[in-house]
Amino acid sequence: GHIFFAGLINDVVTGFPLGLSALCYLVVSFVALYVKNMTVNTRITTDWFTFFIAIFISNIILFILLSNFSDITISVIEISYNTFFTLIFFPFFWFLFTYYNSIILT
Repeated sequence: GHIFFAGLINDVVTGFPLGLSALCYLVVSFVALYVKNMTVNTRITTDWFTFFIAIFISNIILFILLSNFSDITISVIEISYNTFFTLIFFPFFWFLFTYYNSIILT
């Protein structure tokens, strides 16, 4: 529920059609939930790879829905930059949240 609400707020701020970012966030969270339930040990390589797949699917959904049902133009280059920088910063946040989780659990 919180992810959907965050997506609605993001849509209002960025000017996208209402619910588009929420749908993309839900796709990423469902992939993450599926991978978390199917794996016993999580490593950065498996998380990074599945996160790449989730971001890729989410960006395809975003591009298709924006190009077919909206007058907003978005280029593939913008989506590629977004994906590239998200994947570059992923290891930093993975280690940060892993460290935070170890502090909270101990």
